[in-house]
Amino acid sequence: MGINARDPFFNEPPIFFALIGGSAEAYRLLVSRGASLSPPPSYNAVAVGFGAEPRSRNLMDYATAAGIIEAMEELYKANPGCINARNTHNERPIVYLRIHHSLFETI
Repeated sequence: MGINARDPFFNEPPIFFALIGGSAEAYRLLVSRGASLSPPPSYNAVAVGFGAEPRSRNLMDYATAAGIIEAMEELYKANPGCINARNTHNERPIVYLRIHHSLFETI
């Protein structure tokens, strides 16, 4: 299995789990090993059947919610459009940044 191989249950790559888990260290390790910063979105009907929400957010949403500035910068450089991309909830990544008030004030 490669660095971008998807989890069989949620159909997500490891970088997704690093960001959703808020692990800057795991994120850095995966990027240093060649993880894609723009994996295509996925939908896993099995996971949804067990109560998981279909993936409606992009990696920038998760990086922003976790407050991992390094990831936000790298994701923006890889895909500048992701900063204004709306998810299926019609939200932009800035919504998640507001969760981190001290971080929001420094940017």
